[in-house]
Amino acid sequence: MLSRREFIALQAMIAGGAFAGRPFNLLDVFGSPAKAAEVNWDSGALFHLLPNVSHDRALIKCSFLTPQTETPEIMADGRRIIGAQTDSRGQYWQFDITELRPSTEYRLELRTSSGTSLAEPWNLSTFPDPSSDIDHVRIAFYHCPGGHDITAAANGSRRPTSVRRALIDKLATFQPNAIVANGDHLYWDLYSPRFAQRYAMSEAGMAYAGRFDRNLPILGTANEDFILKGGVEQIAPIYRTTCRSIPTFFLQDDHDYFDNDDATDEIFTFPPSDVMLRLARTVQKLTYPEFLPDANRPQGLPGTRSDEGRPDISSNFGTLRYGKLLEVLLYDNRRSATLHGPSAVHFDPAVENWLKARMDDREVTHIVNAPGQPPGWTRGNWYEYYPDRAVDGRASVETPKPYWQDGWLAQHDRIMQAIHGMQGRIPLVISGDIHKSAHGSILGVGDLDMSANPIVTMLPGSVGTGEDGLQALTHHANHLNVRDEWAPQAVNGFMIADFYRDRVDCAFYGWDSRVQDVNAIPNLQESYSTSLRPVA
Repeated sequence: MLSRREFIALQAMIAGGAFAGRPFNLLDVFGSPAKAAEVNWDSGALFHLLPNVSHDRALIKCSFLTPQTETPEIMADGRRIIGAQTDSRGQYWQFDITELRPSTEYRLELRTSSGTSLAEPWNLSTFPDPSSDIDHVRIAFYHCPGGHDITAAANGSRRPTSVRRALIDKLATFQPNAIVANGDHLYWDLYSPRFAQRYAMSEAGMAYAGRFDRNLPILGTANEDFILKGGVEQIAPIYRTTCRSIPTFFLQDDHDYFDNDDATDEIFTFPPSDVMLRLARTVQKLTYPEFLPDANRPQGLPGTRSDEGRPDISSNFGTLRYGKLLEVLLYDNRRSATLHGPSAVHFDPAVENWLKARMDDREVTHIVNAPGQPPGWTRGNWYEYYPDRAVDGRASVETPKPYWQDGWLAQHDRIMQAIHGMQGRIPLVISGDIHKSAHGSILGVGDLDMSANPIVTMLPGSVGTGEDGLQALTHHANHLNVRDEWAPQAVNGFMIADFYRDRVDCAFYGWDSRVQDVNAIPNLQESYSTSLRPVA
């Protein structure tokens, strides 16, 4: 974390061109090796580490303070797992550990190929077998954790690293069995008419990270420094090794493709171009795990890593399965969207069929939808499910929303009907994108009355949004009948959800920068809590 004095000094160095053309080095910005150490655990040569697990496999992404001249290895249960380098310089690595036992805690030892220890050993547990009867699991949810100290001070749109890291550290004290981080892990927009000048194309951004050259490969060129400085630095420093024993599930949203969702006569930023897909994929490859295979999820969904010889790994559509108690369906609204009018979709029809099939399956007690786009609320943006525009502080459908596709709403209605139709379950959606914490009940969609089994829709809280995003007006779409159980809150925070066989207990934790400083975060108390039970 940067102190105010360090940050001012850093800004002066940037203005003076100190970083122009220099290779990326994590210690340039984030301090000495001593600052990498976690309390009560020696991270050694590691800078950051994020794992994902299933019942029989683990996928770990990590970076080191300096490039490794020897191939790092992990020892697990007497087995030697050799790391795979993910950058061009040997600073970023991944470990794919297969043939693990369900519900088993493994002691992991990170070392060089010659046997030198690289960090203190730590433990990581697999999930229960999908057929297991489980009584309880705790999952943490949040969204929009991105931000960079270089641009945060200039425009106030994102929180500094110190705030975001403090919120992640606080979340970790609840010892969740997993974390769901729903999109917008970075903000470094390249082409957006509204936001590029705030981020990648700002004076400070270009002085620090340089310019992206879309005609060059990303790795092994100057583009690698661009993506490390502008993208990776928004992710690795807020997690460091705090989550080494907590499986993490990262979804992507628009800014993870290095742009905001804008549409004008001059430019449509989405669906993502090949360049945007490569940028998003590279940051993911370097910093956070993809989704591990699930027997009930088709392998051919968009974003499957078949291009890297890993057809069972998915970048954009995943599953958090915890025995027969819980299945969280994680889906990206940006990756495979179309602009085909009445047949347009936010996500591929194959994804829609998978979601419906999982909601129809009765084996699992709790099925939770976790899309990038939130049902229930609108800000009037172009790329939403809803046709509403923001007019005079309200949501209006009196005039058409430019470039909006009516097929998006049709797909929304099909998915909402499937969620509502989960009789005997809590029809729960926990989503991202809108920078608030909230709890609502969808009582009707279009002409369909859902009051007998209302959809529970929740915004779990944003870790990184600054005041301008938090204070932006949020409305209910005219297409819906929505009741606020806890109206949208303009605070940063996260949600802890405890899943039991008969209920889900949700607790929200919020931090309000208008009345609290960063030192208040370790002592945050519940802002709101609720217990959900099936009603039909």
